[in-house]
Order: sequence, then structure tokens, then C-alpha cells
Amino acid sequence: MPTRKVVAFKRKKKSYKAVFFYSLLGVLIFFIFLNFGKNLLVQYLNPVGYLEWQVIEEGIKGEGYLFKKEVLVYAQASGIIKTKKTWSKVRKGDIVLEIEDTSNHALTKMKAPMNGIFVPVTDGLEFIGPDNLENINPEKIFQLYKPTVLGNEVVEGQPVGKIIDNLDTVILALPGVEKKGLFREGQDYQIKINDDLEVKAEFLRFSSGNALFSLPFYPDELLKLRKVKVFVNTSEKGGFLVPKSALRSIANKTYLYTLKNEEVVLTPVKIIKNFENNVLVEGEKESKDELLGKKYLIRPFLVRPGDKIYINT
Repeated sequence: MPTRKVVAFKRKKKSYKAVFFYSLLGVLIFFIFLNFGKNLLVQYLNPVGYLEWQVIEEGIKGEGYLFKKEVLVYAQASGIIKTKKTWSKVRKGDIVLEIEDTSNHALTKMKAPMNGIFVPVTDGLEFIGPDNLENINPEKIFQLYKPTVLGNEVVEGQPVGKIIDNLDTVILALPGVEKKGLFREGQDYQIKINDDLEVKAEFLRFSSGNALFSLPFYPDELLKLRKVKVFVNTSEKGGFLVPKSALRSIANKTYLYTLKNEEVVLTPVKIIKNFENNVLVEGEKESKDELLGKKYLIRPFLVRPGDKIYINT
């Protein structure tokens, strides 16, 4: 019988050096990708803002009434209005409108009783002026205010317009202001009327539930207004308005993450005023000029002071 030869193969021992090398290489690659991934996250998940100085106005909002020296013009005959001047400057004795009698076509010429601006609109408050305003109950003002535009046909004795003295002081009455310590007599305040007109007004006094202001200088368009929206600026606060997400509290202090030469820096700040989503702050050490225009992280994410990050802004 043929003899079978059995050959045994020996298993080679694994090289522990190779295992260690590849493990170390894997860990190194892992940390490289981890750091690379972190940099990507830092770059794309850290929006940057610029510190801009803002002034926040605080004050009182409400509805007010403007009162001027006004004289009603009454129709001296019944008939149809033929001509009229609209928002025109007139002198005493100038013809402001003509009324034609429907039966005989006779013309009655209406003359201005004083210098001023003729307005073919009445609202029921012409009898109130700077001289008697203090005697008027604020609730009565609301009840009496009924603007009416002049029609074509009028009857004798009917108000057909008014003359406004455009050189006299305008008085602003702000009803419903109960805080008597809020305004100081004789002090000037910046006032916004209907959100777009800004005037300086002197606070006179409180009277019959009204806060009274004097407007010695005003644009002509103010004469067209009676009932207005009012904002009285009582104080101003300046600072940097930033989102609440930008602030970090560390050891009972508040910080912003600012960038100096692309390096993250903790900048201590003081909170001036809180709003719903934002905070008005100022530098605790740095001045306004030192912080103005600086970049800051709106939502700091995976960053620490000293990190060098490059963010496309």
C-alpha cells in the first residue's frame, strides 16, 4: 500500500506591532476627522453679528388732541357754495367762499374774520382753545369730536369752515395720564405725532385729567390734525442690542463671545434692559467706541475662548 505523507502547516503568529500601529493610525484618523468635523460645525453653525450702538426710547403712548386758536366762519345766506379756498393762507377781509342763492342766483361773499388759514372742515371742538382748555373734561372731548366735511348746500347760520391762527401756539392735550411725577413742568420733551412728525414740546401742567404740552414751533401739516397718536419720549437708553442667545453666564458674570483677529474672546458686559428676545448691553470694561463694529457670535456653539475660527460673514 502506498504510504500517505501528512504535512502540517504552522500558523504564523500575529504581529502585535502591526495591530498597535493600525489601531494608533485609526485613532489618529478619527481625531483628525473629529477636529475637521468640529471646524465645519463651528464654521457653519456659528452665525456672526456686528455690535451696533442703538438708542432705545421709552415713554408714554396714547391718543391726544391738538388745539389752536380757531374762529368759525358761519354762512350768511342759504344756498350752494360756488367757490372756496381750501387750506389757504388768508388775511382778514379776504373772500374765502361765495354762496349762490338758488332762487335769484345772488352771490353772498364770505370774508375771513382774521388772518390765518381757511379750512372747510369743522369737528365740534373749535370753541376749545388754549384759554379755556383747562375747563374741559377729557371725556367730553371724546364725545364732542365729530369731524364733518362741508357739503355743497348750506343754510344760513351753518358753520362753513374756520380760520386757524397759524402763528399762535398749539396745545397738545393727552388725556388719561395719571402719573403726575412722570413729567416736569417747564421741561422740553421730544414728541412723535402719528409716528412720522417729530416736534419739541414744553410740558405745561396736569389739568382735569389732561397732560398739557405747548408746541411753539411746528410744521404746517400739524394744523390739519386734531385727534392724533402720540408718543412722548421720557427717557433714552443707549447700548448694543443683541439676541439673548449671544450671552453666556460664567461665575455670576455675563459675557459675549467676540472675535479678535478670528480668535474667540470672552467680553464682559452689563445688561441695561431686557426685552422679549433681545438684551440691551454695554461693555463692563470696554467703552462704546472700543466695542462698536466688533464681530460677535450670535449663538456660540462648540467654541471656547482662545479658539481660532474662520467664519465667512
